[in-house]
Amino acid sequence: MRRRHLVAVVASFAVSITGSALAQPAAPLPPISCGQQPTKIVAFEDRPWFQPLPASPRDAQMQLLGFGLNHPSEYMTRPGFHKVWDVTLGKELPIFAVSRAAQPERMDKGCWGAGLWFPVDSHFLLDFTEDQQPIINNGYHVAFAGKIVYGLSDRDQFAGKLEVEHESDHMSDEAVINALATYGDEFKRVDVNYQSLEIGVSWDRRYRLGTITHRFSTLWTLDGWGHPGFYSPSIHGHGAIMPSARNYEPAYGFQFMPAATHGLRPYLSFDARLRTIFNYSKPRADQKESSQFSPSLVIGLRDFAHTNVPDLIFKAYYGVNPNGQFGKQDGYRLFAFGFQLR
Repeated sequence: MRRRHLVAVVASFAVSITGSALAQPAAPLPPISCGQQPTKIVAFEDRPWFQPLPASPRDAQMQLLGFGLNHPSEYMTRPGFHKVWDVTLGKELPIFAVSRAAQPERMDKGCWGAGLWFPVDSHFLLDFTEDQQPIINNGYHVAFAGKIVYGLSDRDQFAGKLEVEHESDHMSDEAVINALATYGDEFKRVDVNYQSLEIGVSWDRRYRLGTITHRFSTLWTLDGWGHPGFYSPSIHGHGAIMPSARNYEPAYGFQFMPAATHGLRPYLSFDARLRTIFNYSKPRADQKESSQFSPSLVIGLRDFAHTNVPDLIFKAYYGVNPNGQFGKQDGYRLFAFGFQLR
């Protein structure tokens, strides 16, 4: 009797162990490699590939710097630092994208993507220290940008961009009136407008704390489209001027973006360019202009819990004045607080 009872207990225990083992979930399937992913083609859907850096002065983005001080541009009528608004209203509009990846926002090893964008933006510099509070510079930028991206590893992503663009900058009528009243015939109004080709490469590496980006690019003016160089070959009321000869600008960009899903986190963006110093009075066409190392730094604060909340940013810039015809001025400084819209 005891033996039967013991056998029954052992059998019941064995069945319970077997049932528990069978009830455990199956081992997860290995992830599908990028070579096994289907190729997807989408239209008018944005992809986070080779995105604009907040510190870059040329990228199409939404940046509202409403509390700024700058070293006064040439032909201003009042000395000292000026109170300014530095506003960029732009966006890279997606046209189409092709990719082979499990998730388009992250390229794992062997995954790739390519697409075409239409970057467009307007830039305004408003001076509140000058009489009539003029818009010192109106800037317009339109382009077509082709981008490619490839996952070198599960941590490293390589991207490239080729952009054909048009840039046009002009002083406002109020700023011209102030300059003529103060400087008379010494004032020269130059239209800075050019077509250019920009080629860039970018390397993103993911770490536990965030992603670090290194970016290299170079811009060349397309002298075969319209006039050569950065500006028109004549000055209003002053006849012809020699075209620019140093028609290229190399640049380096850096960014650290935290890997956060909630809360407020700071980030850092840096851009440095060897900018051409415009020279409207050089005696020979083959005389090359000087250049100046022109760094730009942005420190931002982002709310990672809400995608529609703007970033709070501080921007500092030193170097060649980036505002249209004032590109003949070196040692320009800007310090500003504002918002970056995502």
